[in-house]
Amino acid sequence: MDNCPSCDTSTGVRHSEHCDVARCSSCGGQRCDCGCVEGNGGIWTGEWPGKAECREYGLYAVLVPYKGWLRAKASDEGAIEDLNSLYAMGQSGVFVWNGVRWIRGRPIEVTDIVRVLGDSLSDEGVRQWLQAPSTYLDGSSPADALLAGQDLRVAEAARAFVEGPYL
Repeated sequence: MDNCPSCDTSTGVRHSEHCDVARCSSCGGQRCDCGCVEGNGGIWTGEWPGKAECREYGLYAVLVPYKGWLRAKASDEGAIEDLNSLYAMGQSGVFVWNGVRWIRGRPIEVTDIVRVLGDSLSDEGVRQWLQAPSTYLDGSSPADALLAGQDLRVAEAARAFVEGPYL
């Protein structure tokens, strides 16, 4: 994509003031309606804001007929960058806006995973979920994946489990 699809600015040039694609340099929200007084619209990079971060952190989704958008792997047919998950994780502190892009914030802990699963599973169910092999984690158990430093992927698996079917 050469120019911004909203304000038509060229790559490397600052977005126009009311561009609805531009991210606020203060909060990372949509600049046109975030409410920040000090933030600016940032520079158009030639790519939709957040897509590079989704690829870096492995956040993908695929549209499944009659089910909607489901979390997916990059290799799944039809998978695209999952900006909704990126922004939701930004609100929870897993990612933080550094004025230019989303970066890893605090690490995800087992208590975060338990909190996600707690409304759907008993304590014993959570324990079993953590120990069982997961197709979402390529056959690894969530506990093993956490030990291997794959906290983000385990959090995605937990949310996908709670929200229903996933690939």
